[in-house]
Amino acid sequence: MDYLEESLDLVNFNNLEDSVKEQEFSPEPIVSNLNCEEVSTIVVRKCLCSDQKSTNILTTSYHHLGAEETFEKLQLLIEERTRFSVRSGDLRLVKCYYHSQPNQHPCRPAKVAYKPTGEKITCFFKEQSECELHKFTVLAFVCRNNFSKETLECLKSVVWLDILPLLIYPSSRKNARGKVGTKYINCECNSYTVQERITTFNNNTGEEMSRIEDFLIETGGTQTFGCTLASGDPNHCKFRTGTKIEGAGQKKFNLGKPGKPEDNSCLEDFCHSICDIATNLIKQITPTAAENMKIESRKTNSCRLGYDNDKLFSSLSFVSCFVAHAHTDSLDMPMGVTALLSLQDLARQDAQSHILPAYSFEENEEPGIEFFLPDGSFLIESASRENHASSPMLNPDRKNPSRVGIVCFTHKGLQKNNHGYEEYLKVRERNIRLNKS
Repeated sequence: MDYLEESLDLVNFNNLEDSVKEQEFSPEPIVSNLNCEEVSTIVVRKCLCSDQKSTNILTTSYHHLGAEETFEKLQLLIEERTRFSVRSGDLRLVKCYYHSQPNQHPCRPAKVAYKPTGEKITCFFKEQSECELHKFTVLAFVCRNNFSKETLECLKSVVWLDILPLLIYPSSRKNARGKVGTKYINCECNSYTVQERITTFNNNTGEEMSRIEDFLIETGGTQTFGCTLASGDPNHCKFRTGTKIEGAGQKKFNLGKPGKPEDNSCLEDFCHSICDIATNLIKQITPTAAENMKIESRKTNSCRLGYDNDKLFSSLSFVSCFVAHAHTDSLDMPMGVTALLSLQDLARQDAQSHILPAYSFEENEEPGIEFFLPDGSFLIESASRENHASSPMLNPDRKNPSRVGIVCFTHKGLQKNNHGYEEYLKVRERNIRLNKS
């Protein structure tokens, strides 16, 4: 029995999901018996806002995380959903101010930091003028104390010992590069170049020859598992083709070597369990967004993660010292949410932080809010609507990071049966006929 199999015997993720619910979600008011469909019908009302399911809606004009016409009503709404109160100190509401001007310093966009002061849930909200019924709108939640100490240490040991050493990071993504205005620039946030002298010998003359070569050292990386939209095809799952449906190519949890895809059972159970935990959380505190995601997930289970009936997420990413510059996840569901679980090596002090570069805590402040997410906390936000980023690090090491961000998200359009294979066949047959004619 190899090391990974021994670890699975010690940490059974099929039981972990139940243990998390028993140890944490039942005694703590993070999860309740609220009927999401009933809550959704109460929250969503006719208003002057644009069509909330439109992908062209303004960034600031959304209210599926929660909104009310007065601050007092918003506070009451959040207290009812979370079962915490502001008076007890378990809940804190923090107002943020939106700035329309983009930040011109992409590598270090944060200007002010926010650290929790003991509350269990922090709700960040903004005041907008687009609609009087949704004047006070939730921007994000930070939820602490989601796991018992034993469960949290179990999760972290599996990530650091069983998963991170096997990750094969793809080439850098677009948001790995800095951006000034509309122009992307190369920077050293996720990699740096070293020069080495290479010495060779001429076999004929025996003469020694040397030259200087540049080597790229990558310091940050991110890898995604589950289903995402196909590259270059914004309407279909990447597993839609025949070879990946019928053959050996469909590997949602691939940790194999390049060219030899192989699913990893420990990774698979981990992804399903974390997505279930995140699902229970957003059903509690953002029921409208959860209902929007449930409508899409009811159409298919082939592009979803999780063991529960409500499979709201399609993908899970491991972010290891990866510096994401300011961007929006435009491929995500416009009326869904993203859940970011932060796991930290508490022995180190240089943990990465999450940044909202377009917001400030004071109206006249320069924008850029940096969130120091506590170990085991969830950040809930609408990543498809808001610019977000992550901070650079002094000593990044993607193989042994001080903090790992685990991101649960769902791409729009992933609601077709069998990953959209039937549509793929129709398009292929049509193209064949057109080529023959």
